[in-house]
Amino acid sequence: MSVFYRPDPVIAGVELLLAGALPDKVGGRDLAIEVDAAQWTIPQVTIEQVGGPTPTSIHFGGHDWAVLTLQLSSIGADRRQARLIGDHVREAITGQDRHGRPLHPLTVPGAAVLETRSQNDGHIAQDNPAKWVETFEIRYQGA
Repeated sequence: MSVFYRPDPVIAGVELLLAGALPDKVGGRDLAIEVDAAQWTIPQVTIEQVGGPTPTSIHFGGHDWAVLTLQLSSIGADRRQARLIGDHVREAITGQDRHGRPLHPLTVPGAAVLETRSQNDGHIAQDNPAKWVETFEIRYQGA
């Protein structure tokens, strides 16, 4: 099945990117990165699929690219820590150098990532534990 219809390779790529780009510890405790976590720990980043993948085409010959929307939740001991983890997540996923190249390129087997962007909807979603939530779109094409 084409990568345009499978979110797993993109989600796994995001998980690996975050594992390599985020600090190992936050507030003296190990930072956990999990997909669809059933239970939360502090500190933690959870990755959840919101929409897609949505294949798109401007030609009749098949799909040219797809978009996958992910919600990343940064869970911290307090609002400040959750927001700080969220800032690190945003920089890891969308950060660019002065030439416009990604600071941490997202690698997806069978695909080439064209763009990663925040939906600029980051906010504190709850307290106890504090949770910062932000949505990202990942646009990619077949390799």
